[in-house]
Amino acid sequence: MRQRSSRGPLTPLSSLVSRSVLPAPPVSTAAASLSAVRVVPQLREAIVEGRLEPGRRLSELEIGELFGVSRTPARDAFAQLEREGLVVTVARAGVYVAAIDQRLVDEIYETREAIETQAARLAARRLGAVGEARLQERLGALTAALGTGEVRDYTAELDRFYDVLLDLAANTTLRRSYEALSGPVRRLRRIAMRQPGRMAASLDHARAIVAAIVQRDEDAAERAMRAQLTTARAAVTAVLGADIVNRSKDDSVIPSLSKDADVPQS
Repeated sequence: MRQRSSRGPLTPLSSLVSRSVLPAPPVSTAAASLSAVRVVPQLREAIVEGRLEPGRRLSELEIGELFGVSRTPARDAFAQLEREGLVVTVARAGVYVAAIDQRLVDEIYETREAIETQAARLAARRLGAVGEARLQERLGALTAALGTGEVRDYTAELDRFYDVLLDLAANTTLRRSYEALSGPVRRLRRIAMRQPGRMAASLDHARAIVAAIVQRDEDAAERAMRAQLTTARAAVTAVLGADIVNRSKDDSVIPSLSKDADVPQS
């Protein structure tokens, strides 16, 4: 079954993926290192930022030509991104940017609630003077980013805000759990910001979270974080629409990006 698109030709990958994040590693670098240094970061950001859309097919050959690597680093990159939940391998069809459906949204936010409400409680419990200064610094950066009106600027600062929050929680296991979800979390965060007024609402939530933590009020910090996650989840759902799984019935996107899907190559 040939995959066709009513949207016209796909945008070349070279115009969607940056190759300038890091300098090229030496020729002697192992394939795994080539993947980690040269391929994974750029593909990850292109998916997280939505430049590579759900359902976009990724080929080892195209990735290899784009980054000047063999198929092995490209294959390693796909494996890493699949572990992060950003791509999926479809039997006899290839590798695709993972689809986003309501079940995924619900699962990510349910897990975030467990992790981040606890992180907020621990941050309130363990906050010191330096930690408070770091939180205030991040609030200032968020405020400045909101002033630019750029989603990319604001979400980058929001990523840093959560990074500081997890630092202040001082729980290595909690941080590892959060980092395991980092790709999908950042991807959904950027989708949420497409809702009009969401950036300003997000900043209000961040201020409430910081205020509760600074007051060393664990219960209030938990409530503030839960409120933030509830509204963020609603924003994502609103942006994606009621039927996220089938948000695009175009032939360019495989209807179900399941590992068991039987989609023969043409």
